[in-house]
Amino acid sequence: MADPHARPAKTSRLPDEHIPTANLKSMGVVYSLALVVVLLLNAGGYVFLQRLDANKFRVITQEKWALLDRLASERGAAEQAGGVSLILGDSSANQGLDPAVLGDAFGERWVNLGTMANLMMLDGTWMLRQYIETNGPPSRVILMHTQDGYDRDTHAGAFAQVPLPFRYWKHVSPRPPLGPVKVVELAAARYVPLYSSNASLKMGLMYPWKVRAMQPVLTADGFMAITEPSPVALEADTAEQREALREWFESDPRPSVMRGFNRAAIGEVMAMASEHGFPVYFVHGPVAETLTSAPGYDERVAATASLMRELQAEHTGFRVLFEEPVVFPQADMADSTEHLLAGAAARFTSMVAERIRLLEGPAAASAEGEAGEVLLSDDPSGDSLP
Repeated sequence: MADPHARPAKTSRLPDEHIPTANLKSMGVVYSLALVVVLLLNAGGYVFLQRLDANKFRVITQEKWALLDRLASERGAAEQAGGVSLILGDSSANQGLDPAVLGDAFGERWVNLGTMANLMMLDGTWMLRQYIETNGPPSRVILMHTQDGYDRDTHAGAFAQVPLPFRYWKHVSPRPPLGPVKVVELAAARYVPLYSSNASLKMGLMYPWKVRAMQPVLTADGFMAITEPSPVALEADTAEQREALREWFESDPRPSVMRGFNRAAIGEVMAMASEHGFPVYFVHGPVAETLTSAPGYDERVAATASLMRELQAEHTGFRVLFEEPVVFPQADMADSTEHLLAGAAARFTSMVAERIRLLEGPAAASAEGEAGEVLLSDDPSGDSLP
């Protein structure tokens, strides 16, 4: 008689898997569920990045557009205080021109709306137009860009960071050169963070305290003061910039130093200046001294100076404050060859203010010469600071 408590004999036979017959309905359910999961994960990633984003350039761009929106609500106070002047440009302006120093020099409020070089000169033009539409014309405008940003390729990920409604590029002027492929890249960069921002998501989830400590800190008027240098990042950027200069120098023929849409952006800024009667001052971003010995640097500066003379011939009143980039010692640089530490930024801003006062002072007519003439450096080899 069999023992009722005995364990069943072990068998080496694996259980059979019965896979149901696939049909369109079952496949549709599986794919739909997978799509819902992906959409939910991306939506969660999008919300997470709104609260904790390791991409400082995206944070800065969105902060600057939010500051522009806040200026509209402060219009009355600005008018009573004597107007507002704007700083437009890239990250060299964001960290290199201190609105507080300019405010002390001119007795009015200055606001720094500088973003990033990959947005080229386009977003500054859009910001200026929006400001005029909501606040009226500014008192003055400074445009400041690094020379290596004049001819960059279109970076769809950068334009995805502009916090305007999707397809905004169809309605702004100048329009960014976004073909069908770039539009897909832009949509992915904005709405598919699992693909486009995976590094930021990973860092935020694994090291949230580090990301919070890294968040850019901007003043109420949009200036980002950097007080600590980053030698490793600076060394890497120096090598990258020197290589880029060498490649440009050895190209045959050498590419133009400015793309057409950037020239168009300057043209639209000058058209607004002419219509509303405010002055525009153009400033090259500063450079580290270590970059000036790179092969191609002098040729690039000369080509850019020639371009500036062409722009002055096209646009009456287009003023370039320094014919060449102002050169700073390596010790004054933060994390790249164009980003100044806060102390150097204050000195540079004072230089800019002095040049503007010279043009606007009683001797402006003799100092400026013909409309739009370059205000030459006192040192023929270019301005530099000890």
